[in-house]
Amino acid sequence: MWLMGRYTLKQIHRIPHNVSAWNYLRGYVCYFPNLARLWLTDRLLKHLKKPYTPLLPSIAIYTGKDIVSEPSGDLPMPSDPLPNDTPLPISYALEFYAEALLEQSKKAEAAAIFAQLGNEVDRIRASYWAYRRKECL
Repeated sequence: MWLMGRYTLKQIHRIPHNVSAWNYLRGYVCYFPNLARLWLTDRLLKHLKKPYTPLLPSIAIYTGKDIVSEPSGDLPMPSDPLPNDTPLPISYALEFYAEALLEQSKKAEAAAIFAQLGNEVDRIRASYWAYRRKECL
């Protein structure tokens, strides 16, 4: 099962705007925690109730923000630097970041990310992001 998680992250690093890979990763870590136990290392297992948080080091570069998180040698990392044709921030990464902030009980910061998504990054789903923002407040 570890291969599925690593493979999905590698595909995200290969094509960061592929919504299918992001959705697969979300489903894999959130809805199949027993499967996730098989590919997360002991150090990352402490975050099992917080499935988004251990992935932050691997996806932080796609948020366009300086996220301070413990680097993990266990997860595939993106190429550094990113190709010039990768526009940042990527809405899927920002959503993952906001979910991680919610896991850490940082509701105000998550609400700010959802506001950014609705106002700047993903305006086509502005109503959805406003709904998510209101959930945080």
